[in-house]
Order: sequence, then structure tokens, then C-alpha cells
Amino acid sequence: MKSGILSVLLAIWMTSTMLMSLALNVRADDRYINNQTQIALTPNNYLGGVPADWYAPGDAITGTLIGRPAGGLSPPADGLEDTLDVVAADDDGLGGCDAFLLVDVRLQANNIVLDPSSGLGTFSFLGTSTQFLSDGYYCAWVAPGDYIEGVSPAAYRGVRFQVHEYRIQATTDRGGYIPGNTAKVFYTVSRTKDGSPMTMSGYWSNWLVQSSDGLTYAYGNLIQSAGQFNFTIGNIGGVNPAVVYPATIWFNGTSGGAIRTATWSQNVRVGNLACNILSPTAAATYAPGAVLEVDVAVDTSTPTNYDYPGAAVLIKILDGGTLTSPEITAYTKTFVSDGVGNVRYAFVLDPAVFLDGKMYTVTANATSILKFASDWTPFNVRTSLETMSVRLTLDKTSYYSDESAVLTVAAQPPPWHSQPSTYLYSVTSSSGGTLARELSSSPTFTFHIPSDFQGTLTFRADVYNVEGDYGWDSEQRTAYFGVLIVNVDPSQYHANDQLTVSFELESTVMTGPTTSFYYTASDAARIVKQGLVDTGGALQGSFLFTIPNAPATTYMFTVLASGNGHIVSGSVGATLIQDFILSISLDKESYLPGETMVVAYSIVPMDPAAPLPRLFLFGYEVIGLPFMDWQTSEASGVLDYAIPQDANEGNAIFEVQESYTGAIALEVFLIGSPPGPTVPSAPQNLQVTPGNGQVDLTWTAPVSDGGNPIIAYRIYRGTASGGEPFLVEIGNVLTYADTGLINGQPYYYVLTARNSVGEGANSTEVTATPVTVPLQPLTLQATAGYHLVTLTWAAPSSDGGSAITSYRIYRGTSGGSETLLASVGNTSSFTDTGLSAGQAYYYKVAAVNAAGEGAMSSEASATPSAPPSEGGTAGTPANEFVSLVLMVLAIIFLAIAAVLMFVNLRKMKQHTKEIQTEEKREPEEQQK
Repeated sequence: MKSGILSVLLAIWMTSTMLMSLALNVRADDRYINNQTQIALTPNNYLGGVPADWYAPGDAITGTLIGRPAGGLSPPADGLEDTLDVVAADDDGLGGCDAFLLVDVRLQANNIVLDPSSGLGTFSFLGTSTQFLSDGYYCAWVAPGDYIEGVSPAAYRGVRFQVHEYRIQATTDRGGYIPGNTAKVFYTVSRTKDGSPMTMSGYWSNWLVQSSDGLTYAYGNLIQSAGQFNFTIGNIGGVNPAVVYPATIWFNGTSGGAIRTATWSQNVRVGNLACNILSPTAAATYAPGAVLEVDVAVDTSTPTNYDYPGAAVLIKILDGGTLTSPEITAYTKTFVSDGVGNVRYAFVLDPAVFLDGKMYTVTANATSILKFASDWTPFNVRTSLETMSVRLTLDKTSYYSDESAVLTVAAQPPPWHSQPSTYLYSVTSSSGGTLARELSSSPTFTFHIPSDFQGTLTFRADVYNVEGDYGWDSEQRTAYFGVLIVNVDPSQYHANDQLTVSFELESTVMTGPTTSFYYTASDAARIVKQGLVDTGGALQGSFLFTIPNAPATTYMFTVLASGNGHIVSGSVGATLIQDFILSISLDKESYLPGETMVVAYSIVPMDPAAPLPRLFLFGYEVIGLPFMDWQTSEASGVLDYAIPQDANEGNAIFEVQESYTGAIALEVFLIGSPPGPTVPSAPQNLQVTPGNGQVDLTWTAPVSDGGNPIIAYRIYRGTASGGEPFLVEIGNVLTYADTGLINGQPYYYVLTARNSVGEGANSTEVTATPVTVPLQPLTLQATAGYHLVTLTWAAPSSDGGSAITSYRIYRGTSGGSETLLASVGNTSSFTDTGLSAGQAYYYKVAAVNAAGEGAMSSEASATPSAPPSEGGTAGTPANEFVSLVLMVLAIIFLAIAAVLMFVNLRKMKQHTKEIQTEEKREPEEQQK
């Protein structure tokens, strides 16, 4: 009885469990047409021009499935869940991967779920599975879910890809050849993934060249992963049309049970030699005495023309316009075409040989080994197109009104032509008016400038001869009513100084007592003094000006002359004396030619209360050697001066002058080998450690201190390799922290040591890039689903100067309790699955770069739910109804089971009671 009850209970429990499981599993969406799902592979990230669909054995191959929506949720898309597999097998060799009945599946990725909203799903073939694939072509197909080879329906759609361990690259030394040439083929065999040389162990390789009839022409074995092989082309090609020699390289072997093979092939083209005269062109015309340049290009016609170096080119000049004209042997030359197949030959057309009005011919004959080519072109010699060379000069650089300008013309007609016979002179003003125009047979011309003219004049001469040759030239000059020369003495002043301003007028139209002189003295803001200067009728004079007790920095003195209706002015300035002392010190007492002097400078005012200029312009030189300028805002610092390699040795003077203060300083030093100690050698083992906005430098002392103790180290820093500018000088220490740097910016450093003799050689150059951890990820959002939470976020506003490589996901079941859950790549989403329904989950995300993990994002939380327990397909009314019916049936069965258990327990209790009563009754009956 007990066993029967237990059997019934077990059956009820199994049925309930099965129904509950069915209710929970009927949940996959059906929004897309599975057999129209597209597949796309993620391109490789290899460098060096490797095709995007090549993958190396052992690399993961990833991709995306792209579902085609049915256009709505009702009716269902195709009655199938949107969960697919991706499988890969050998390519069928037909060039396509569509609707193929799979045989011998090599790779398989299972249960790829299409996202209900986007229709996308991602998959991956792990590297542990691809490493056993042989080199060759494969197809990856979209397949039905839970695909079983030979059992499941045919796959839907596919995409082709290739697996290659190695890659052959080769090229020939020329684009085309002629018979008799030796073709050189340069090759490399490298790993597809990283470009490293292939390992020859376990591989065999050879090369083969076939002739145009398909027969083997030349072959050989290759024993290295890089090199060249040569073969000579016989005299069987070079006909039109051009022929080709197919050349092929093979590398074959096995690795880990997989076949490894790589091939390369190229057609080596063989054709005729071609010779083309580029210049002169047909019917070109040159004057006797001109320079003729002959340009010849030598090519191979295969059929595309390729430059052909090394051909012998014979150039001839024929005395006439046909190929039968006699040769002018003095101009026959032989050349060799250069690296791009060109020959250039230039010579003067001697008028005694090349006669005016006659036609000549250039021929070029190119030969190389077994082939010959030629070209020819005529050209003309004629003088009718020649012009005359003309040069116009004037007797002064500028003029006064009422003066005369004298023009002189020098003209050179073409060789053996007549001298100029006619000169046309013209003078125009800047307004375009003509002031003179005259024909003359003389090469000189005089023009009198009007007394009332002031402005710019243009002088022009047009020159002719009896043959009709022609040329011209022009010059411009300015005419003034006069020039007023103004000087001030002294030109620099202190408070209360008296200045003398003198002036003199030079003019041809303003003379004598009719001319008056006025002056103004002004500071930067206003006129402080003005008046009339009585010169007694002379054209020169002076006036005095006393500097105020509180002087302006500058004063400007302007003198104006007025006479005969004309005005001329002139100005001069004076500046306040600010006395300064410039001190300089050289880092060494002597320098070798080619060394760089480091000169420390300091400039201070004699009056401590006097201000320094904002800018300083230093001009400095070793007297007799090149002059240098340097502008800075620093009153103290260093000046660098490189002594030329060819500088004379001996005592020299270094001079520095500052333009804004007038301060000057001199220092004597020696150019040549210094007596006694020398500069230190280069510091050793310079190391850099990047940090957050800084780089820490460490080094060891030079091998030699030059005979004197090291007193300082000089650090140079730049943002590009080579030529780092000076950064700082520090004491005799072996570390330095360079702070305030920009994260993500590479910095380059070199270091020198300095002793009392001077600065030593540069250390080796090192580089470092300051970085810090990223900032926190932005806009973290958690979206709940059925037993899962989907996280999305945005990248931090700063990656800390180093690219973000991954993100770390933290999870907890209460706020602030998150612990590390997972680490993902440089993505912006993550799905946390297998969660408990109704349990709140809390998340934070942190970004990781080369410097480490950054700050955590703000917290986000979500509570996953359980799917409907009964019903039809999830997400549809039918799904919900089926789930509900199943759940009700399960509850009914459980209720029946409970009733049966209750009844059974009652019966068992009654039965036990009856047994106890019977046992109690038996002793009583025995006593009776």
C-alpha cells in the first residue's frame, strides 16, 4: 500500500516538474526570419596590407548575425525561436557560400541569440579550435539552432574566409624586360599575423618560371625566408604582342597536424625595346647660338611601357630634314640610359654649323643585349622669333623736382644681327599721365622733372633694329620737392638735459628767404613745444629743447619747411637713457671647433629702482664668425653659440649686445684644445619612469669626469626625437622629477654632465609618456530582464593619456557592497545572466588603461524578473495563456497530491489506533 502511494506521488511530482519546466522554457522570442539572417565576420587587425578576411591559425574569429525582421510580432516571423548556430567548413570551391549542405564541419558556435530589439547577435570561434585548421578557404554559415551535421536542415547563408599561417610577398627588379635580360625576383615569407620571418624548419619550398608556351623555363629551391633568385630570359620573347613568363613561389609543410602552404605568382613581362625622343618635338624652332636639349626615353613595350635603365643610346644630328641627310659627326655622342631610362644631351647650335632658315634631324638609337630601337625628329633653325635683350639704367636712385633724370640703354641683339637703330622713350606718372614720349637713335635720353611734380615716375625704353628684333625695359623712381635732414644731439638723455635739434633742407624748388621753418616737440601723447625757427634766409638751422625734470621716455622732433607753395617735413627721435649692466660668463675657458658655447647672461639696471624692459633682444657673436640674434623676456639665462667646424684656433672674443638697453659685454676665450682637464663623458644608464603628469629620471655618473669633479647636470627635453631644447640645470645628483607634463604626450630626454671645464657629451636619448588612470565611466544604466541585467555606459571623459583596454564590472546585492564580477574588453555594454528573480542587484563600472584601474562609475541597480510560468511563445497573448494553463494544471496536481497525502495520513493514524486497541485487548482476554 505504501509503495503504491509513493508511486502515485512520484508520478505527480515528475509531471508537475515537467510542466513547470515547459512553462519556464517557452520564452524565446520569434521576431526574425531565421533563414534570411545575414552573417558578417569581424575583419582582422593585421598590418602590412594583409587581406581583411585572412586569419592566422590560433586566432579567435568573431562576427555578427544580422536578423531580418518579419515586419511585426503577430503573426510570428517563421514559427522558430531566434536562437541560431554558426558553423564553418571547407569551401566548396564554387566561389560562393550560400545554401550549402554542410559536410565535415570544422568549427561551431552554438546558441547565438538575436537581440529582440536590434536583431543582432555576436559569435566567436575560439583560437583553440582555429589553430588546427589547415591553410586554405573556408565558409562560415548561419545554421539552425542545435545544429547537428547530417541531421539538421541545410544552413542558411554563408561568408567566405581564409586561414593562412604565412604570407609570401615578392617583386621583380623591373616592370618589364627584353630578351637577354636577367630578371631578379626578391621575396619574403612572413607570418600573416605579425610580419615576423617564417621558420623554415619542417617546410620545403621552390620557385618555378614557365615560358609563354607553359613549359618549365627555370626553377630552384629556396632555403631562406627572405632573399632573391634570378633567371635569364632567352631570345624567344620580345615579339608583338608581348609575352609573359609566369613565375611562382611555393612554401609547403605541416604544423600541429595541419597543412601549411603559401604561394605567390606574377607574370614577368617580356617585350621589345622602345626608344622615344621627347625633345625637341617635331618642327621645333631654335635660333642660331641657342642651346638644344635632346631628351630620350628608353622603355620596354610589354605592352605597358616600363623605364629601361642601362641601354646604350647613340644620338646623331643630321644635316637636313630626312633620315638620309648626312651626319654632322662632331655632334655624335653615345650615352647610357639612367635609372629611369632617360638620356639628356645638350649643346650649342653653333651659327657656323647650324644655318639660319634650315632644317635638321635628331636620331636616337638604343641597344641592349638582343634588342634594338630607334626614333627621329626634325627641328628648325631660324632667327625670326628671337628678341633683343634690353637693360635700362638711371643716373640716380631718387630725384628732386626741377631736376633732370638721365636714362642709358644697353641692348644686345641676337647673334649676327644689327645693332639697335631706334629707341622709343616714355615717361609716365603714378596717375597714368604721360609726361614725355620721344623717338631717338641715341641710347641715352634726358628728362627734366617739372618743378611742380612730386610722386612716382615710370621710365621706359622700347628698342628696335632693322631686322625687326625688339626688346624693352622699364624703371621707377620717386621725385620729391625736397628732403629735410633732421638730427638731434644727444640722441639719449637724462632729466634736465638740453638737446640741440639741427636741420638742413635740400631742394631745387624751395630756396632763399621764401622758405620758412617750423618745429614741434612731442612726447608719446601730445605736443609739448612748437615754434618758428629764424634761419636768416638760410636753408639750415637749429633749435634747443630742455628735457623736463620728469622726462618722457621718448621725444619726437619734427621740422616742417614751407616755400613756393610746397611743404617738406622731416623727423628725428630721442630716448631716455636707462643705464644697464650686462654680465656674461662662459661655461668653459676653451672650445674646440664644432663645439657649442653655453654663455650665461644677466642684465640689471644701474639704478635699482629703474624698471627692466619687458623684452630683450640679444645680438651675439664670436668676432669674425657668424652673428646670432635671440629675443627673450628673461633678464638672465643662457645663450648657445655653435663654433663653426672650420673656425681658426686661437684666442677669440665673444661679444653680446642688448638692443633695447644698449648694454654690451665682451669675454675672451680660447678656440682649440684646452690645456689640462677636459669636459666629462656622457652620463650613463639614463632611465625614465612615467607617472601622472610627470616623468622621473635616474642615471649613473659618467665613466670619466674629465679630470675635474662634476658640479652639475644639464637636462634637455623635447616633444620630438632629436634636438631637445635645454630644460634645467641641477646639482651633482642622479635623479630628477620633471613635473607639470601633459598625460599622453611623449617626451624625449638627453642629459649632459658639467664640470669646471664645461659641458660634456649627450647621453643616449630616452622617451616616456606620462599617463594616469582613466576617469570614471559615464551614464551607467542597468536594465532588468528575465534572470538578467543589461548594463550600458559611456567612455570616461578622459582616458588618462593611455587608451582604455578594458572595463571591470562590480556587483553587489546592496548599495555600496559591490565586488569584482568580471573584466571585459573595450566595450560599452555587459549582460549579467543567471540572476535570481526579485533580487535587487547593484553595479559599478571602472575603466582600465596601461596605468591601471580608474575611478568607479556612479552606482546603478536593477531587479530581474521571472518569465511567465505557462502559456505560448513569450511576448505574445498565446504564450501567456499557455503558461497560465500549465501553471493551473500544476497547482491542481499539487492540490490532489496534498489531499491524497492527507487522506492517507488519516487512514494510517486510524489503522495505528486500531492496532494499539487490539494489542491492549489481547492481555485482558488472556487474564480472563
